[in-house]
Amino acid sequence: MTVQKTTFSEWHFQQDWVSDDVLYTSNGFGKQVDNSYKLLWNAVKDHIDNFNTCVDIGIGLGEFSRYASQSFDNIIGFDPLNVENITYNVPQEKLAHYAVAVNDTETVDSYNINNVGLLKVTVKVNNTAQEHLILKGCENILNNQNPVVLVDIHQADEDNLAIDYLTSLGYSQILSFGNIKGFKK
Repeated sequence: MTVQKTTFSEWHFQQDWVSDDVLYTSNGFGKQVDNSYKLLWNAVKDHIDNFNTCVDIGIGLGEFSRYASQSFDNIIGFDPLNVENITYNVPQEKLAHYAVAVNDTETVDSYNINNVGLLKVTVKVNNTAQEHLILKGCENILNNQNPVVLVDIHQADEDNLAIDYLTSLGYSQILSFGNIKGFKK
């Protein structure tokens, strides 16, 4: 069952905030020079070949998608929290947000998303490793569209289930940024 796209009451994003490094984070709204989201974007962007669609699972406040939206035509975000403050970080015309937790039963594949160039999975679920289940719910995208993948590998994922799954699909690690690992076919 797919969930309807989130409707926000108003939108606050201003394009000049990007060049001024003004960002809304869990610490509040203000200038955030060289923040980790910008640094991660700068680390991965040269590995991406297709800038049509970025799927951001665990989009939160849209801090990473703020930077991705400057290159991608579309940002599709999944997060069970309907966070109004995402409207400060991502341009309205580029974002489709779905307030749902995706996994291997409520799958990203069921949303029939095309032309995915980047798939980002950064979720927190009670300190349990859910990344591999989320990736299994993206199997068609991973097999048929070959996006670059960013995945947050938590300590709970001691068996590296997410890494093993991506490797089984032909992906190789291309970068490491703290807990976040990047993969490409």
